[in-house]
Amino acid sequence: MSLSFKVDATDALKTLNAVAKMDAKAYLDLRAKVAHKTARVIRNEARKIYRTGVPGHAPLHPFTVEQKGGSHPLVEEGELWRSVEVFAVQGRRSEYVIGVEEGPQGIKAAVLEYGLVLKVTPARRAYLASRGLILRKDTAALVIPPRPVFPTALEEALPKIRLEVMKILHEFVSRRITDKQADGLFANMMGRFRRRFGDG
Repeated sequence: MSLSFKVDATDALKTLNAVAKMDAKAYLDLRAKVAHKTARVIRNEARKIYRTGVPGHAPLHPFTVEQKGGSHPLVEEGELWRSVEVFAVQGRRSEYVIGVEEGPQGIKAAVLEYGLVLKVTPARRAYLASRGLILRKDTAALVIPPRPVFPTALEEALPKIRLEVMKILHEFVSRRITDKQADGLFANMMGRFRRRFGDG
């Protein structure tokens, strides 16, 4: 199990290419640069949220607080937030993936993002009882609520993404598009990213 979200600037930049009439190489370079910069900004925000938490996340169960020795809804140790990275999609210059690779940290990230329902088996009931948590006889499942990080990371990152993307647009297509066109392009791109992150 792992957690990942794709950042692809291709569709959003088609409109720009039609307006600015860029040559093929410049257009490909622009797509790659916008997608990579956007992914890195979102990654940095996600790392920060794993360290600080998100207001409104469900609090931990008192048993969990006792067992882990802290009330942070996410994860105290640094392995998880340091595992959030930007990965290039092989063979696709303008596509990058933000997330956590498969392995223990990938499992933690996916559970935090989407939650988990654990069936209460006799073995699990006995184990929890041995740790001091006595479940009611009619408890059939344990629910870990979702504590999503990446949609919040995207929203927090938007001002920085806008600043970086506008810099790149002016670098590549200066004098070929207006500020209003650049703003429209940015809004289009962020709308696509929001839908992608919201869908997971």
